[in-house]
Amino acid sequence: MNNKKKVFIKFKKIIFPVICFFFFSQGVLYSQQDSIPKTIFINKDTIEIGKYYSFYLSNKEAFIGRVTSSDDKNILIYAEGNLMIVNKMDIVAIESPRKILYDLSVAHEKMGKDRIYWYFGGGYLMTKNDDYKNGFNIHANSLITIDNYIGVRTDFDYNHILKINKTTYTYNNDSYFHTGGTINSFLFRLNFVTGSLDPENLINIYVAPGIGIGGFYKTTETSVYFSSGRFTNSTSTNPSVLYFTIGVSADAMVDVKLTKKLRFYTAYQYNTWANSIPAYNNLKFGVILIGR
Repeated sequence: MNNKKKVFIKFKKIIFPVICFFFFSQGVLYSQQDSIPKTIFINKDTIEIGKYYSFYLSNKEAFIGRVTSSDDKNILIYAEGNLMIVNKMDIVAIESPRKILYDLSVAHEKMGKDRIYWYFGGGYLMTKNDDYKNGFNIHANSLITIDNYIGVRTDFDYNHILKINKTTYTYNNDSYFHTGGTINSFLFRLNFVTGSLDPENLINIYVAPGIGIGGFYKTTETSVYFSSGRFTNSTSTNPSVLYFTIGVSADAMVDVKLTKKLRFYTAYQYNTWANSIPAYNNLKFGVILIGR
């Protein structure tokens, strides 16, 4: 009797943990399987009238529709507001609609993640220095999104700004007149982008603060000197050296969906740069091409 008791106790010690482990593992597997809809293929000849199914056709088209009638050759399906006759020979597979709805929801969730957006456009520069006129901008940007709300953008800008013809008065009404001269700058900028970046949205709104470096050069400027109302001389300067500059910017952007791969955007951007480039605001516009 004692031996039987000892065997029973040993049996309980071994079997009970095994049974617990079995039920635990089955529960985990069941919960994992339940989180992802199963793919259950349905026979074409056993579909029921009035029920919804996911249909996959040989031309790679997939849609959800309600079966309204069926015969040996064709199925009459109501889908997307229309009745369509589908030949059974063209149907590759039929599934429960739950699976395709799940796939579509996951695809939409991932739509804006890990994508590249290419920006091409121009802008109107509004300078904040009385010595310079307003100018124009040409730019190309590349945005990589981390998710639908955060991304990193790199910019390349070319700016052209004209100096204003200006008369400067000195002692005894003597004066000299500046004419000509431009600033041309080539700027590279790195931006942190945050806001709405989902390519499926009709309208996206986001902001992009940034920091950049670049170079600029000035074209010829002529100064004509007058002494007591009489012409004295004129001099020209030609500073063809490329100067280094560094600066910061911040822009607010709005883009609108045109097609699945094309959007239109506009932005209002503040800029300030070092070394004789006047601060300016830039009204930008252009198109966005959506990459992968």
